[in-house]
Amino acid sequence: MIFLKIKNYTIIFNPLNVKSNTIIHMGEGNQLHKQENYDSQRNHSKEKNLVLYNDEVNDFNYVIESLIEVCEHDNVQAEQCTYLAHYHGKCEVKKGAYQELKVMKDALIERGLQAEIY
Repeated sequence: MIFLKIKNYTIIFNPLNVKSNTIIHMGEGNQLHKQENYDSQRNHSKEKNLVLYNDEVNDFNYVIESLIEVCEHDNVQAEQCTYLAHYHGKCEVKKGAYQELKVMKDALIERGLQAEIY
C-alpha cells in the first residue's frame, strides 16, 4: 500500500488491486469523507482492450500490415505488437470504447487473425 497526502486529501493506493483504491478527505470541522474505488468507478467500465492472439497461419508481414491498416499503428508499433503476440501468445493492440474496438476486431477477424475485446 502507498499512502499519499496532498493538502486535506489522503490517497491510499494499492498497486496490486486498483479496485481497492481509496481517497480520504478531511472536510470542514475535521469530518472525514471517504470515497472508495474512485478509479474503478470512472474509467475502467468504459475503456476496453483489443487483444490480438498468436496463430501459426499468418506470417509476420501480413499481421504487421493488418495492424497498420486496421488499427492505424505506425510500422514500429505494429512490429512490436506482432512480436509480442508471437512470443507471448497475445498482445493488447488497442484501448478504447467498445464500439470503436468492435469495428477493428471484426476487420482483423475478417483478415483471418484472432482477436477479442476485454
